[in-house]
Amino acid sequence: MTKSRTVNVVATANLEQKLNLEDLAKAGFVYHDEAVYGGRVGYFRSNSFPGEVTLFPSGKMIGVGATSVRQAFDQLEFVRDSLAKNGVIGHVVLKPKVQNIVAIIDVEKRFELERLSLELDLEFEPEQFPGAIMRLSEPCATTVLLFSSGKVVVTGVKTDKDLQTIRQYLENVVASHSK
Repeated sequence: MTKSRTVNVVATANLEQKLNLEDLAKAGFVYHDEAVYGGRVGYFRSNSFPGEVTLFPSGKMIGVGATSVRQAFDQLEFVRDSLAKNGVIGHVVLKPKVQNIVAIIDVEKRFELERLSLELDLEFEPEQFPGAIMRLSEPCATTVLLFSSGKVVVTGVKTDKDLQTIRQYLENVVASHSK
């Protein structure tokens, strides 16, 4: 049986209102530095959530660092509520969307990456990167990085259900390609 944990969920939402990042920085709401991306972004950080939310002048937000979809959506809503409570924005109903889930899976068996890469036609160039790269379109579109230790990094899935599907797929791959 494999073990997995989600290490990052990237989610987006739109405040549907323009933001003045310089004013937000002066008021202490965001970190804003003209030298970072030409001043085109601000960063909202709080002890109330693990990651940070990037704010754009257009009102779009990108939340990173959450370890669940619910947590990712909650941090976007926290930023919206904080800005609304302080009169920075008007009322808006967020429509958050998951863009990417990154997870680490331990299949609890070591991989022989050279053999596996030949059998499954994976990208494997150990001089450049210590893992094999598996690009999947089925069972769902994702990129999987396999390491000889049996650890796997999954990126690109958008739902917990897709993550479980990839986990099952990896269990089948391991079972059918074990010694």
